[in-house]
Amino acid sequence: MINKSSYHSLEFSKMPMPKSRDIESAVKGDSPLLAASGLAAGYHGHPVVRDLDLVVRAGEVVALLGPNGAGKTTTLLALAGELPPLAGTVTFAGTATRSPLHARARHGLAFVPEERSIFPQLTTAENIRVGRCDPRLVLELFPELVPLMSRKAGLLSGGEQQMLTLGRALARRPALLLADELSLGLAPLIVTRLLEAVRAAADRDGVGVLLVEQHVRRVLPMSDRAYVMRGGRVVLQGLVADVAGRLEEAYLGEELGQRPAQTDATRSMNAGTPESSGTNAGQ
Repeated sequence: MINKSSYHSLEFSKMPMPKSRDIESAVKGDSPLLAASGLAAGYHGHPVVRDLDLVVRAGEVVALLGPNGAGKTTTLLALAGELPPLAGTVTFAGTATRSPLHARARHGLAFVPEERSIFPQLTTAENIRVGRCDPRLVLELFPELVPLMSRKAGLLSGGEQQMLTLGRALARRPALLLADELSLGLAPLIVTRLLEAVRAAADRDGVGVLLVEQHVRRVLPMSDRAYVMRGGRVVLQGLVADVAGRLEEAYLGEELGQRPAQTDATRSMNAGTPESSGTNAGQ
């Protein structure tokens, strides 16, 4: 299994800030910022996610939901460039790509993995510096970090560490944010705080966001659209208003012998960009 923790912090610390023209070109126009078509991904040649079609546009927050083992993390790794696809295509900022994460990051992609991407032996201030981001923006997003700048990051609470991780990612002013389980192990108030920051980045800066989340009731009010995965495939997708009332069906449909569902609203919304399935081995 791919290590998704401090590895990413090191990757980002070595990268230059994305150039403004990269971000402008990524968000310009109505074409999707991120699109997957027929994507298959997995491990050692064995697909976990199959035939996945998914779209994220600039300025929208998209939730990727599903039970453990549904394929959500594997999907995110493939979209980020951490896991080479077994089939299908990923298009980022209008260009089909198979480039690795560090190359996509140079063009405006930010990836927050499930494990907190911090250097525990460095102070909060040092963590921000090695992230090559705007420290003023980090502290503007999360002023709770101001009195903690000289504290070792390993001594911060889980919520403070996640604020540091997310703040550093958003302070790089990305075009696209992929985030895996921001809420993992955190108190509800902290989860709300993090999700509000993500929503604000989408609304204010036009950041496209794909969030993998287990806390459905907290993430849906902050989202525009949602995909629900089960057994490696998308079984439900659409606007939040359309999806919210059908989550039990999507989560339990396999046991109840029901067939995967797709809303009419989503078919219309994603005309010309099919969306159907996916799967995950690491959740």
